[in-house]
Amino acid sequence: MTLIRFLATAVAAAAALVLLRRRPGRLRRGRARAALRPAARGGARYAASAPRLFAGEQRQLLREDLALITSELSGGARFAELAGWPQHERDLAAETIYRFVVRSLYDARAFNGDPHPGSYPFHRGGKVTFLDFGLVRHFTPAELQPLPAMARTTCVGHDPGAFRASVENAGFLRPGAPLSTPAIIDHLAVFSDTIREPGPVTITSDYASPVVRRFFDLRSPAAGYIAVPRPYVILQRINLGLPAVPGELSATADWRAIAEETWPFTHGPAATPMGQAEAPWRARRQATAA
Repeated sequence: MTLIRFLATAVAAAAALVLLRRRPGRLRRGRARAALRPAARGGARYAASAPRLFAGEQRQLLREDLALITSELSGGARFAELAGWPQHERDLAAETIYRFVVRSLYDARAFNGDPHPGSYPFHRGGKVTFLDFGLVRHFTPAELQPLPAMARTTCVGHDPGAFRASVENAGFLRPGAPLSTPAIIDHLAVFSDTIREPGPVTITSDYASPVVRRFFDLRSPAAGYIAVPRPYVILQRINLGLPAVPGELSATADWRAIAEETWPFTHGPAATPMGQAEAPWRARRQATAA
């Protein structure tokens, strides 16, 4: 069983189809429309507007007794086929997925909670179609604020004490836990190993597998003091699911430089041709938002 299949079993979630059954006399068409949350459509629009990203057009079909969201049929290669493409194509596909996940989190304050390759039809040149927006979590600015703080203290500031304080403030670590700060870093910082230092890094299954084991390791001395606050439960799919895809592809990139493009406290310059193609799109989005 591959790591991806294991993850699909371990963290599989929610359906690609939203069904709302009608209660006689209680749910009218207008209420059905209101009940279909805009999260799926918003996530798809964000993906469809960006370079190298595609998302199937979302449609609502309404009947007296049933309301559902459908998506247009999208073509493309499946993950097993992508795995046989030249390494350059695999690297581009992994970069596109990474950018989509991180950009949607920091720019749109939203996360598609089903990051697995079954939802990604692939195309040459790093183009990826993103499907299945049935599990999207939106974050408030206050909920999102601890995440860049943790990245800044561990990856940029290299300040162990500040990192520990940031994870305590976010609720990931019990304040005053009888653990050394190095032990905390050893347990938690593994999730950011690929972006802690600049330079090309190849992500392999040898990296992704320990990440999964660390998450489920109840024997660790830190396990009894680590928690996942409710707003961030769905984000564990980044820690578990995101490394698995480039790991299966043996994808190489300067992940740190790409991260600096996306971090709200750095706003680094475009680090790759894909980042250069993305820059005009981001400028238009920012101008529209202003």
